Amino acid sequence: MTQRAISFLASVLLLACASVARAAPEDDAVLIRRGDIAVTRADFMRMLESSTPQAGRATVLADDRKVRAMIGDLYVIRELAAEARQAGLGDDELVKFKLAVQQDRTLMDALLDKAVAAAGTPDFDKIARERYTANPQRFRVGERVRASHILIAAKMDRSKEQAKVLAEDVRKQALEGKPFADLVLQYSDDQSAKTNNGDLGFFEHDRMVKPFADAAFAMNKPGEISPVVETQFGYHVIRYAERKPARQLSFDEVKGGIIERERQSYEARVRTEKIEEARSLKDIEVNQEAVAAISAEGKKAAAAAQAAAQAKVQEKKAAAAAQLEQSQ
Repeated sequence: MTQRAISFLASVLLLACASVARAAPEDDAVLIRRGDIAVTRADFMRMLESSTPQAGRATVLADDRKVRAMIGDLYVIRELAAEARQAGLGDDELVKFKLAVQQDRTLMDALLDKAVAAAGTPDFDKIARERYTANPQRFRVGERVRASHILIAAKMDRSKEQAKVLAEDVRKQALEGKPFADLVLQYSDDQSAKTNNGDLGFFEHDRMVKPFADAAFAMNKPGEISPVVETQFGYHVIRYAERKPARQLSFDEVKGGIIERERQSYEARVRTEKIEEARSLKDIEVNQEAVAAISAEGKKAAAAAQAAAQAKVQEKKAAAAAQLEQSQ
């Protein structure tokens, strides 16, 4: 079922059960129902909590389309899961195993979240300041230029030499005053040209391949057109727009990013320590013989498959030789 169909279904069913929802307590309000299959407001909120980081939940809740799509997704999951049970798929041993692993994984994640919460919250503001002070060079922005370009690439129906001739012609048109954006739409082989009109925004020298960057940074006058530049992508005609000098970013500019990185690193470290603690329990027993047997069986199967493939190659060669002999 497509996302559009799910959203439409959610809209229809929301309207159909509106009277039921108004009469029920808020958390038990039925948002979608078909027979015994229902999604309540509490279900939706739990789905939101489990699938969306806390910082992004307000954005989802404020977007009617996203709310309806999420409700529709949950309904479809339950609808098809019910159909799977009726078909007896719940008794399949592999399905049972997957369900058990998913349950264990969910419990593990809950325990790791609990471990993170119990570990406390470091002073991330202080840590961020220390990181900034210790390595200020990490928070510098190099010189940047803004430029637009037209890419003329060699194709099945265009040789490299023809591409270069066309690029020179496009450059000539630009120098003669034809609007660069019009030339981009008419000639550029860059797939992003239709949405950005060839504008690459601001970029540092090392963000682009060297011949392109050298040409872009060599210009200084807004509107200046570069000579045709060859790169591994084809031939480029570049139009210079403006330049921003290198500068040191202030602490306030980078504080949020540093804190978020440090928070993620800290939480990952706590989770890793808890996982390693489980791996290092002293009474773990490993059946080394059985484990080794699995690898041995795998190697045997791989060798047999390789031998079978080689035999097929030899058969094909023999058949081709016989056919050639017959034709002679």
